[in-house]
Amino acid sequence: MRKILLFSLTIATLWAAGCTSEEGKLKKQAISTGELRLQQLIQQEALDGMPQSSELRQGYQDFIMARSEVVTDEPEIIGGSAVVSVAAMIPPVKLRKTLIAIAGKLDSSKARRFNFGEAVSLIKRQTGEDTENTKQGLGIVKFVKQGEAWVQSE
Repeated sequence: MRKILLFSLTIATLWAAGCTSEEGKLKKQAISTGELRLQQLIQQEALDGMPQSSELRQGYQDFIMARSEVVTDEPEIIGGSAVVSVAAMIPPVKLRKTLIAIAGKLDSSKARRFNFGEAVSLIKRQTGEDTENTKQGLGIVKFVKQGEAWVQSE
């Protein structure tokens, strides 16, 4: 009886490790996709709000990306397909819009000296708004199993 119990426990552990491994791979792939989506979102925000200076746009993108993190929910595996919800912990939309509005009014000669970190401190001090990161959805990533690998679909 003890051998059967030990054998069952070993099989259950191996099965759980296999699931965890697959879930880890799916999360890693989803985070990679989420980082790309986040980068595109921030790049578009910068392009729309600061057309005057590529240096200022790049500074904004670097500032926001350095303070952001892509996170996922647990993958939902159903047969040979899976979905993973992806989100970003990112500075609030209102803060980002305020930063873009301020930086968008600068002329290109002052763009190199603009400090986004100081601007955030001043915005917080003057408005009292929360500058802590908030969760913003980046969508769902879908996968299908092809052989032993998970491949992103759509």
